[in-house]
Amino acid sequence: MDDVNYWLKYPLILKYKQGDLVTYEGIVHVNDEDYKVSIIKYIDGKYKVALPPNLLPYQREIQCEISILDNPHIITVLDCLVRILSQGANSKPVNVNMCDTHKHILQEYSEFTAFYVNLQSSHISSDLCLIDTHMVDDKNRDHFVQISASETDSRGIFRIVKFDLPQPKEEFIVSSSLKAIYSQFTGTVEALQPFFDLMDILDKSCWILEPLQPERKHTHRRIGLGDNISVIIKIDPYNIANVPDMKFLGPERLIEQYRTIVNENLEKWMEEDDDVFSEILKLLGMVQFPLKPTFTAITANLLKESGECSICFSYNYNDKLPEIVCKSKFCENYYHKECLYEWLVSVNSVRFFNEVVGNCPNCDKSISCPIPRETN
Repeated sequence: MDDVNYWLKYPLILKYKQGDLVTYEGIVHVNDEDYKVSIIKYIDGKYKVALPPNLLPYQREIQCEISILDNPHIITVLDCLVRILSQGANSKPVNVNMCDTHKHILQEYSEFTAFYVNLQSSHISSDLCLIDTHMVDDKNRDHFVQISASETDSRGIFRIVKFDLPQPKEEFIVSSSLKAIYSQFTGTVEALQPFFDLMDILDKSCWILEPLQPERKHTHRRIGLGDNISVIIKIDPYNIANVPDMKFLGPERLIEQYRTIVNENLEKWMEEDDDVFSEILKLLGMVQFPLKPTFTAITANLLKESGECSICFSYNYNDKLPEIVCKSKFCENYYHKECLYEWLVSVNSVRFFNEVVGNCPNCDKSISCPIPRETN
């Protein structure tokens, strides 16, 4: 199906396979002009682009762009190629002094590494395309940023392409100064220190269910409150004193209890000007969060631990935890959306719009399940 989509979108690009290499060659139509392109896909999933001599500066920019993509499809690579060519290949002559540009990049990088003496590490790729840098903040937290260098971008040479902050990369402004664009990153890290402090406290003090491996860019935590109830707390990274968004997952009777508690305590938020972590506890009517339970030898021998999916008998399924709970108070078993959907469609179930309704695999009472997006 993927090949069909690629042929429909790029019918003049032919595919050849020789051993472990796949080559895509042909014509792309950009700005009323035809351009001959050649793209090689290696066994590790990486691509190498080849363009005519008059488009070599754009070839380097395209190569930089696709090198930061995570396992891209050939359609994504061709889309990237067409987008970059459409921005300049036919709008004005390409007249770039590569030697001067590379000299500028190296000079900027040399001054950059000398100026920021507290860099944890910094590396520039052999083609001068990407700069990978690690820095440590005041709390000894490591932060990563990747900066690309492009000689064909009229707005500036350097731009931030990868980082571990909760901020869209479009908000970083491109610049011809490496120090200037890195200062944007460090300034953002400094502004987010209260957010990082709060998330570190949550990670140390709570039973974190999701994300399984929290990163600095994650603004939410799913926290276990008991055997059958959890809450997703989402923090505004630039305004942590705002009331966080909360979504409870579990049996309806327990969800209603917590909703009532939160509504009763909502007016008292930040009333005593306590730290945000303490305010979250008070909002939930708790003194402290329950810690992750330690299972004894007896519980380890049980078929299913509390909170696991009652179909696959595990917590994690494609990096997702069980989120559907049977509403019967005599059951209240958990299910992954994908597991429950596959179960229901394999037996007698009825589809209503974007969900299927059938019988709970455990108690045989009625249960509904949203249809997973990929099967819609």
